[in-house]
Amino acid sequence: MTTRILSSLLLCLALGAAAALAVPAPADFDFARLISSQPCLVEVARAARRHGVTFGIYGGTVRDLYLGHPFTVISDYDLIYDSSQKGFAGFREDVLAIGARYRGKVPTPDFHFDLSPRVKETERQAQFHTEGITATKVGLLSDGTLLDPTDLGIGDLRARVFRFYAPKPRPFIDLHNVGRFVRDLVRLHDFRRDPGTMRLLRASLDRAAAPATAEGRRARQASSACREASSTGPILFHALIKPFRKDVRYLHDQLMDRLTSCFPTDVFFFDLLKSVTQADDMPSMREAFAAAGVDRFLAAIGLERETGLLMDPALDRLALFTAFQFPGHIPSPAHRPTALELWESTLRRYNYRSLFDMLASEFSPASRERRILQSRRDDFLRESGYRLFGPGDEYREEILGFLDTDLNVFRLPREELQKSLEWFERTYLPGRERTLEAAPLPPIVPGSSASLEFLCRGYASQVRALATDVPHSMRDLQGYLDFQIGKELRPLFLDRRTTLAFVDGDAAEAARTLASRGFTRIFRVGACGFSRRRQTLLGADPKRDRVGVAFFGYHSDEQLLNEQARFRFLGVPPQSVLTLRRAGGRPFPDRQKLLGLLDQADGPVRVLFVGFTGPLKRLLRGARALDAGDLSLVVGRLADGRVALALSAFGACFGTLPARVAGLLRERGLDTVVFVGSAGSLRGARRRFQWAIPRAVAFLGESPGADREAIPLENRALSLGVQGAIRGTLHGSVWTPLVETAEWAKRNRARGVATVDCELYHLVEELSRGPARPGLYALLNVTDFPDSPRTDGSGITVENAPEQQAMVADVLARIVRELGRSAYLTNSTGGRRVGFKSDASRALRARNRCEPQPKMAQRPRYCQQSVWCGVSQAAQ
Repeated sequence: MTTRILSSLLLCLALGAAAALAVPAPADFDFARLISSQPCLVEVARAARRHGVTFGIYGGTVRDLYLGHPFTVISDYDLIYDSSQKGFAGFREDVLAIGARYRGKVPTPDFHFDLSPRVKETERQAQFHTEGITATKVGLLSDGTLLDPTDLGIGDLRARVFRFYAPKPRPFIDLHNVGRFVRDLVRLHDFRRDPGTMRLLRASLDRAAAPATAEGRRARQASSACREASSTGPILFHALIKPFRKDVRYLHDQLMDRLTSCFPTDVFFFDLLKSVTQADDMPSMREAFAAAGVDRFLAAIGLERETGLLMDPALDRLALFTAFQFPGHIPSPAHRPTALELWESTLRRYNYRSLFDMLASEFSPASRERRILQSRRDDFLRESGYRLFGPGDEYREEILGFLDTDLNVFRLPREELQKSLEWFERTYLPGRERTLEAAPLPPIVPGSSASLEFLCRGYASQVRALATDVPHSMRDLQGYLDFQIGKELRPLFLDRRTTLAFVDGDAAEAARTLASRGFTRIFRVGACGFSRRRQTLLGADPKRDRVGVAFFGYHSDEQLLNEQARFRFLGVPPQSVLTLRRAGGRPFPDRQKLLGLLDQADGPVRVLFVGFTGPLKRLLRGARALDAGDLSLVVGRLADGRVALALSAFGACFGTLPARVAGLLRERGLDTVVFVGSAGSLRGARRRFQWAIPRAVAFLGESPGADREAIPLENRALSLGVQGAIRGTLHGSVWTPLVETAEWAKRNRARGVATVDCELYHLVEELSRGPARPGLYALLNVTDFPDSPRTDGSGITVENAPEQQAMVADVLARIVRELGRSAYLTNSTGGRRVGFKSDASRALRARNRCEPQPKMAQRPRYCQQSVWCGVSQAAQ
C-alpha cells in the first residue's frame, strides 16, 4: 500500500474512499479476536454497533493487543471515532459510562483520533499520528479494515523490528518527542533494533545535552525549573505532573508561547517515569536507557541524582515508585498542617468547587451539560486525584485542562465555557494572582486608629437577639449556610484557632484590627465571593498557630449584621468574634467612585433601576456597563432622552444600599425609581416566580417589638397589567433572612404579610422623605416559600432561572416603554403627574424645581394594628 499520512487516509475513509486506501485485516489482526481479552473494549464495540458509528483502535493499543503485552496503570485504549456521525453523541455517552464502570480497572477508553471532516488536525496531532515507531502506527477498525500508513507497521510488528519512521528524513528529534520513542524502546526491548533509528535517538539526545546549542541551553534551564518544583531531593512525580499536563495541552493546541519554564525537560522526563511503570522489568529498562544514551543526557543537564536512581541495579520497581513518589507512594506529611496552611489549601479547594458550580449554573437544571460539569467537578475534587494533581492558583488553566477531553469530543461548548470561566474569575477573583497574597503589616501605635475604640468582642446586639434554637422557616438551613459561607470552610470557621472580625471600615482599619490582636502576618484573600459585597483580609499568628479573618468594606450596616447572623447560626462562639461597628454608620465605600462616574455622565440621572437589571443592556439606548468599586452599573437613555442608571443586585446591593444610592441621586434630580427584586412568599403566591405588587411595606424585626410601622405607597407597577400578579399586598423587609423562624413566618402570615425581602422598606422610607417624591415601580418575584410545605428547600439556588429571566425581561420592557412614552414628575402633593417630553415642559419642570414648593402635609401615621388589618383585607 502506498505510504500516506494517517490523517489523510482516515479522512478518506470517512468520506467513503476506504476501498482504495485500506486493506482487509489478515487473520492475525482479526478485530474480534484481538479485543476478546478486554471486556471494556468488547462493551465499546457493542455500543458502536448499537449506535451505528465508526469505531476502531489505534497505536499502542493495537501493538499491545497483538503482542499480548499486559496493559498497565497508565495505559488507555486509543479509540478511532467520527464525531460528525449522527449516532456519535449517544456512542460517546455510552463509552464514558463504560469507562466510569471500569475506573480503577485499567485501562479505560480514550477518544484518540477523530475522523470528522469538521475537525482540523493541529501540527502536533498530525506529527503524533504520522511519525514515530512503526510498530505503534497501525490502526484497526471494527469492520476489519486495517490501516498501515507507514507501509511498515504490520511487517515490523510481525518481524519484531524497532524502527523510527517520518514522512521526511529527520537529522534529529525534538527533546519533547524523544521521550515517547525511548518509552517505546523500553516497551519493545526484545525487538531487533534498526541501527539508523538508534543513531537518531542518540544524536537527538546528544544535541539536547550540548551546552553550545539552543536546545542544550533550554534543557538545562528547564531541568533547574523541574528541580525547583520538587524543592528538595529528586524530581518527584506529583511535582512534575502539573507542568507536564499543561505543556502537553499547549503543544496540542499550538500555544507555544504559554509553555512552562519546565518545558521540554518535563515532557521527556515524564516519559521516563512512565517507562518505570510500563517496562517488563527494571534490567531491560536500564539497558534500553543506556542504549539510547538517556543516562549520559540526564547527567549532562544536571540531573545526576535522577540518573543514579533510574540506573541503580539495586532498586526494583517499587523502590523507584517510592523514590519518585508515584501515586500511592506519596508519604504522609511530615508535620501537622498549621492553621494558615489549612486555610490556604482549603480556600483554594473552595475556589475550584465554586467555579465548577458557577459554570454548571449557566445551564438549566435538567441539562446534560450541567450534569456533566457536576460530575467532572466531583472527579476533580476526589481526594486521590486532587492530591496527585496538586492544582495551584491558575484556576482557569487547571479547569480548562481538566475538561479538555469533554471539550474535544463536543460534550461541552468550548467557547461558551471559556467566556463564562473568564467572566467568573474576573468577577469573583478580581486582581488576585494568589489565594493568599501578602500585604504590609500596619503600625499599631497609640492613637493611630480612632476606630479601634469601637472594637468589642462578641456579636452585635441584634444578632444576639436571634433565636437559633427553634425551628427555622428554611427547611435546609444548613444547606443555606453552606451555600453562603462555603461548606469546605465550615470546619475552619468553627476551629478554636480562628478569630472572625467584622469591621465597619476599610482595609487599613481591618489590618489594624488584626494586628492589634497579635496577628503578625497579613494577607489579602483571593477566594470566590470574598472580594464581592465586602472585602477580606486574613491574619496569621505563627507563634500561637492562630488565624484571624477580617471582613470589611460593607456597603450597609445590615450587610454586616446579616453576615454575623450567618456565623452565629453556623455555631461560631461569641468569644471567637470581634465587631467594629460605628454608631450612625458611614458612607458606603464606593460612594466617591459613584459620584465620580455621575460627574462624568451625559446629564443628571433621572431614573434609577434597582434589582434585576441585566435586560436593560438591550432596552436602554447606548447602554454601557460601568463599575464603581464593587457596584455593577448600567447607564443609558430612555426613549425620551432621560439618563437611566441601573444598580445591579449583584453589586453589593443589600439592606439600605439602594436607598442610599437613591438618596444620593435625589439631590441631583432623580424623578423615578424602578425596583424589580426577588422575595419569599408568606401568602398569596401559587407558584414560583409569580409577581407581587405591594401597596404598603413594613419593616419586620425578629419580634413584634422590633417591627416598624407600614408605609403606604403609590406603586406605578399596578398599571402595568402584569398577568397573574398578586396585587395590593403588604410587603415586609427584614435585616436578615435568618430572622424568619417558623413561628415568625406563621405570625406575619396571619397579619397579612404577603412577601418578604431585605431592601424595599429602606428604599420606600428614603423616597417618602422631603417634598419632592420620585415615582416608584415596585415588583417582587417570588423565589421561595418560607415555612411552607410547597418549598423545595431554602430556595437559594433558583434565582436567575431561565423562566425568571424571561419574566424579568418582559416586566422591564413594559416599564421602559411606559417611561419612554410619558415621563412623569410627581409633585409635592404626590398626586399630579407632569409630562416633560417637550422643551416647554422641560423648562416648566426646571422652574418648578427651583421655586419654593408648597409644604407637604405630614404623612399619616397609622397604628400598627390598623395597617395590618386594612392591607390584609385588601390582599384578600
